[in-house]
Amino acid sequence: MSSWLGGLGAGFGQSLVGQVGGSLSTLTGQISSFTKDMLLEGTEEVGGAAVDFPVSDNSLRDVESLHSTLRSENDRLKKVCNDLKENNEVAELQIKQKSIDYRNQLQQKEVEINHLKARQNALQEQLQKMQSAAQSSQLKPVVSPSATTSASFPVVRHHSSDFHRDDMDFGDVIWSQQEINRLSSEISRLESEVEHWKQIAQFSKPQGENSTDQNEICKLQNTIKELKQKLSQEIDQHHHELSVLQDAQHQKLAEISRRHREELSEYEERIEELEDQLQKVDGNTEASSEKDLQNGSKSPNLSNLQNKVESLSQQLSSAEEEQDILLKELEFVRKEKNQGREEYERLKSECSKFQISIPEKQDDVKVEEVPSFVEESLKAEVERLQQALLDAESEITKLKTLNQGEVNKEMGSLQPVSTIKGQNLENQLQHTLKKQNELNKSSAEKETLIAELEELDKQTQEATQHMIMLKDQLAKQNAEAAEVISQLKLDVKSGEKTLSMLETEKMEMSKEVQNQKEALNQCSLALNDLH
Repeated sequence: MSSWLGGLGAGFGQSLVGQVGGSLSTLTGQISSFTKDMLLEGTEEVGGAAVDFPVSDNSLRDVESLHSTLRSENDRLKKVCNDLKENNEVAELQIKQKSIDYRNQLQQKEVEINHLKARQNALQEQLQKMQSAAQSSQLKPVVSPSATTSASFPVVRHHSSDFHRDDMDFGDVIWSQQEINRLSSEISRLESEVEHWKQIAQFSKPQGENSTDQNEICKLQNTIKELKQKLSQEIDQHHHELSVLQDAQHQKLAEISRRHREELSEYEERIEELEDQLQKVDGNTEASSEKDLQNGSKSPNLSNLQNKVESLSQQLSSAEEEQDILLKELEFVRKEKNQGREEYERLKSECSKFQISIPEKQDDVKVEEVPSFVEESLKAEVERLQQALLDAESEITKLKTLNQGEVNKEMGSLQPVSTIKGQNLENQLQHTLKKQNELNKSSAEKETLIAELEELDKQTQEATQHMIMLKDQLAKQNAEAAEVISQLKLDVKSGEKTLSMLETEKMEMSKEVQNQKEALNQCSLALNDLH
């Protein structure tokens, strides 16, 4: 093969070189003939008249230009020829390398074939020796190793059918490798048993050569038949067990594939649910207004966040209603305050008028100096006058009765006037005090309402801040959920890739195992045929 490839490469290179060389030779021949013709024409024209010189000059220029073009073409063809030679050399080197590799592979295969043939020959010789030793020995258990050998390899033949399936998983491949190892160990054990029985047969040959009997041969034949029957029964039993195991394996593979599909469908449903929840949370956060949620819990679950957003929206709506009610009450209080101010100004004007009227009345009644203490001053004046009268009774016994009567009349006229004015002043003072208390209450209520409004403003600000924080958290959680979804998708894709890789590896390993099984089956068939 390598010689044929080398000859092909050499022929190809020679043909290319021959073609290029032929083209170059034809070109050089044409050039030489053309130059000879032109030189002959030039010599003829030189012998002619002087008028023909411009024509010869033009022809010489044409010849020179043609010569330069042909030279450049020649150089180009030389370069092409050199490139083709280099490519030819590279191709020859590659062909040589490939031929060397193929030779090495062929040698390795030949060595392996020789090893297998030698091993087969050795096994055949050992079996022949075992058969001869079994026929010549007197011991009955000598027949059992051959039965065990014949009982073990058909199982291998039947196992080989288990690896024709395309739906094997990685566990089946590992199990097949373990089975191969077990069979190889079984072969080594059988070889050691062959050696053992060989030694026993060698030791028992001198004693059993002269003492063999026909009865013992019949017994041995009967035992061989019984062992063959047992072997056939065991083979049938093994076939049945293997069929049961194959059915169980098929069921197991179907269950695993079904579970895998269910898990994939669950993952897809979960991803869709998370996307729907994210869309719902975005819609609820955009539609909800601001409210205080300082005591609300912050759970990472999206369902809890949705419940919180709904409760926040309800609380915000109730807070807005309360705020509207408080604003109405504040307007009502402001109206009452304005009315109280008007009433206060009216009372103040009346008090000022009353205070202005008091000095005018002091000319008639000298006792009324201070409006707030009119009654006390009048009583004190009455008591003082009574005491003065009691003191003056003893001294003014001789005064005129007319003067005494006028004094008594004057005192009687002054007392009812003073009491009436005092009652009017008390009523006005009580009315003003009531109005003042009402004004104080309205101002206190106003201050409390203002404080409540400020507190509500603070709460609304805090609620807005909290809502902003919740929106940020929801955005982060949405981003995290999107990352989780993308990660899950990547995991699913990677899982599918790993499954495809495992399937390809499984197919390759199954092919290798099948090849090894076929080789083992061939060996076992050869051994059974020899047996």
